[in-house]
Amino acid sequence: MTTNSKINNSKKRWRDVRKRAATKIDPATAVLGWRYGQVMDPYGLREYIPPEYDCIDRVYFARGPRSKVWVWVGDLPQAAKIAFCFRRLRNRGEWLRKTPPITGACGFGEKA
Repeated sequence: MTTNSKINNSKKRWRDVRKRAATKIDPATAVLGWRYGQVMDPYGLREYIPPEYDCIDRVYFARGPRSKVWVWVGDLPQAAKIAFCFRRLRNRGEWLRKTPPITGACGFGEKA
């Protein structure tokens, strides 16, 4: 197995963990957070992003209250995404003030 194959398999397993975690997140009790990152690659899995797609902005993540696995909100089931939107809209100003930036690891290869 080549080094690139090992890295790709590692990334695939890492993504699979997030996909499974996404199905278990309850929007009512989830912890929300954000960090600045690539909009087109929120987990930092790609080695290269073409300049025309290079865009840094807030990237939002969620996790269960007892979980350490952060999941990009875009990977959540549709019903959970809608619930998060309503949660944000109800108290927009308060939500923005109280949602802290993520200081731990949520991207591939980052240490918690």
